[in-house]
Amino acid sequence: MNRVGLIACLLLGLAACEAEGPTQTASHPPATEEDTLPQATPPAIAQPFAGIIIVGGRYFLGDTATIALDEDFIELGRPLRNAAIKGEPLRGLLKRLPYLLAQQPQTVVVEVGQEDELARTRLPAFKRSLRRLGRLLEGKNWLLLSTATQAALAEATAAFAEVNDVPLVRIDPQTTPPRAAARRIAPVLAK
Repeated sequence: MNRVGLIACLLLGLAACEAEGPTQTASHPPATEEDTLPQATPPAIAQPFAGIIIVGGRYFLGDTATIALDEDFIELGRPLRNAAIKGEPLRGLLKRLPYLLAQQPQTVVVEVGQEDELARTRLPAFKRSLRRLGRLLEGKNWLLLSTATQAALAEATAAFAEVNDVPLVRIDPQTTPPRAAARRIAPVLAK
């Protein structure tokens, strides 16, 4: 196929995608944000990971953070997998969390706050995402790391952690390096 044919196929494919996009009729009310979150199905076969998976945004991103965390978590005798994605607010994490949980990690450390602040997530949407996070992680061993600096998101995270009896570690991402956060997290995970 030549380039012109390939481009034509791609354009027709895009046009078909737009034509099949979501439509709204009078018989169907608009979907709420919670309704529009995909119900991801984990892969049938996942490689088990008997360690700690860290998820969240930019705070734990990069080799320096992973090395610092590895060194501090090594005492726990569990391997570490850093699955942080820069720029991913909590709503984005919820889309891929089922796939990470299919690996059957021993513990999940969830960082929330900073990316939602940068994305300007509204408080009601953030609270809905926290509730969905709680449902996804129900019965799992997990810890919540709050990197929120805005009072509203920080308070919502603290209230959620208290109501759901989830261990919470609060840090200021501007002044607390990942190694210092790891030193605060490790004792909580050791319990």
